[in-house]
Amino acid sequence: MNNQVIIISIIGLIGIGFIITFIYKFLIPVSHGKKNNNASEGMNQQDTIEKASMLYEMGQLSKAITILEDYINRNHNDLKVRALAGSYLMEKKLYNKAEKYYIHILKIDPSNGRAMERLGDCYYFEEKNDKAMDIYSRVLSTSPNNYDARYKFADVLAKIGEIDIAIKELRKILARNLYDVKARRKLSDLFYDRGEYKRAISELEEILKVEPNNLDILKRIAAIYIKIGELANAIHIYKKIVKIDDADLNAYITLAKIYLDLKDYDNAAFIYNDLVEKGYKITPEIRCELANIYFATENYEKAITLCRQLLMEDPALEKAGFIIGRCYKSLRKYEEAVNTYKNLIKEINSTEKEEKFRHEISEILCAWGIQYFRDKDYQTALDKFVEAVNFDSKNPEVYYNLGRTNQAVKNFDAAIAHFNKALELSNADTKIFLNIGQVYEEIGEVSTAINFYYDAVKTSPCNYDARQALGVALCAAGFHDKAKEELQIAIDVEPDNPDAYYNMGLVYELMENHNEAKEYYKKALELNSNHIEAKNNLEIIIESERNS
Repeated sequence: MNNQVIIISIIGLIGIGFIITFIYKFLIPVSHGKKNNNASEGMNQQDTIEKASMLYEMGQLSKAITILEDYINRNHNDLKVRALAGSYLMEKKLYNKAEKYYIHILKIDPSNGRAMERLGDCYYFEEKNDKAMDIYSRVLSTSPNNYDARYKFADVLAKIGEIDIAIKELRKILARNLYDVKARRKLSDLFYDRGEYKRAISELEEILKVEPNNLDILKRIAAIYIKIGELANAIHIYKKIVKIDDADLNAYITLAKIYLDLKDYDNAAFIYNDLVEKGYKITPEIRCELANIYFATENYEKAITLCRQLLMEDPALEKAGFIIGRCYKSLRKYEEAVNTYKNLIKEINSTEKEEKFRHEISEILCAWGIQYFRDKDYQTALDKFVEAVNFDSKNPEVYYNLGRTNQAVKNFDAAIAHFNKALELSNADTKIFLNIGQVYEEIGEVSTAINFYYDAVKTSPCNYDARQALGVALCAAGFHDKAKEELQIAIDVEPDNPDAYYNMGLVYELMENHNEAKEYYKKALELNSNHIEAKNNLEIIIESERNS
């Protein structure tokens, strides 16, 4: 019996302990929580600001805003806390939310200039330009010396297209501080946007009077000079830039590119070589540019050597191979040039690039064929031109040269067919019209030849060869007056060409106007005393007059 009582007592004590533990674990913390919240709710303005400021300094901006917002919910019209909350919200770029705080402040205190300006800033950053303009205008009406607000006011005016007014506002800032860099730069930008490049440069130069080593401003001036084509001035500025910052690789490269645009290859090459010698990390692309300079200055062997070095480092650098091919072509090492491009085709996996390289091979074979044509090895020339067609069937130059070669061997039908194909691909090429006309003259179809010469004149009205060919053909067909018109134009185009005067003299001779004929023959001989045809014709006329 006693044992049962003891057991029951023990069980009772355990139950009581469990209940106490439960109450302590679940009820006590709730009570503590409520106590903490009540403490927060009881914070006054100073405590709230201090705590929010402490959190802000610790980088906990969101928590700081929460503290302030909790306080504002209880103290709706505390303007000081509202202003601080608005400032923190703006720092988080929550402009729309901050704007509401400043609007509330202004409802209660319409004369609060700081809140007014901050509201304007909210609109400014939200791109609500009309509202920002209105607010800044009101701020400046009461605080005309607020130049930060005036700058943003000018910026807003510029954004809505009121450029002239924006310029006036910036001028007001500069009246206070002649060398306000921010205002000067903005003023320069406005002039630049209006295409007033000289005025834009003038404003930037004012900044340089107080900040002569301002690289950003110097580069901006140089960029404007490049845009307006004053490259000599751009060079002058970039020389200043690299003198100030010898490590500015981009400035050196830009300077070299300007020299390239001016075809001043020596200075461009000097810059690139100087960069290499100074140990700068030069990219393969820049070294390719140097190789291109060697190519442009006809230093082909040096270009080839440099490109081979690049290919040893990176066999996939196709630009280097492309330059080697161009160098071989210029050296008239046509076989090496063709093989270079054939190797490039094997190594690429691009239809567009393959077409480009096939066109290059076609051009090389065409140049190769022209060399044989000049040596009058017409059959070998034809073989090269046919091979060129196989690499690029849309290259009009190949068909033109096929036409010339067939014309040279008197295969006129083939010549005309090839010339027509070239004309089809090149649309309207004066020299093709001239060659077709020549073929028809050779086979005695002068009327058809005249039609093609007229086509040549239409495509190039000031082309001497076209005017002369048409004039000679018209003369041969008996259209002497029209022939004189065309030959006079030829004389006007090339007044120092003796052939034009000779042909005009021939027309007058055929018209039996010997006095005019003699004058033109004499003019031809003044320009070229060895002009055999003019000399012979003049002697015949003079001899004929003696015998008459």
